[in-house]
Amino acid sequence: METDGWTSTREWLDKNAKFAREHPVVSEAQQAAIDVRQRYVARYLVGGLTLREIQAKIAALSVVDPATGAKVPVCRNPDTGKAWSLGTIGEDAQFLREGWKAGVSRQVAERIALVDAHLAEMRRLAYAANDLKALLAALKQECKLFGLNAPKQRGPKQSAR
Repeated sequence: METDGWTSTREWLDKNAKFAREHPVVSEAQQAAIDVRQRYVARYLVGGLTLREIQAKIAALSVVDPATGAKVPVCRNPDTGKAWSLGTIGEDAQFLREGWKAGVSRQVAERIALVDAHLAEMRRLAYAANDLKALLAALKQECKLFGLNAPKQRGPKQSAR
């Protein structure tokens, strides 16, 4: 089926407009400002501050200009020159928490994989030595590691005896 240039162009623009909304382009200066802001948000989140407290702390950050002696804000929105909004601080906090959670999940998964590899080696050695006690111990540990010993859930019609 052949389409005219307008339809193809319109589809292309619609598709790319959606992509542009989902993946905003930021300049290096904007990215640098975001990185600095997120560093401060991370520092204050770890310290247990609320989002409003974090916003106030970041808004109050300043350095003294040696030429004039005036206080110059350090962490401001480069587009407006104003303090970052509570919404922006909240988005940063959510972004950081998700990253931390993913990092922890990755670390836990790596630890589980490492323990599983050790248990597999223990099983191999126990089997090669015909050491059934060691083999059974390794299998029990593996079942614990993966939660294979969990009790089966009973439905509402079944009763425990």
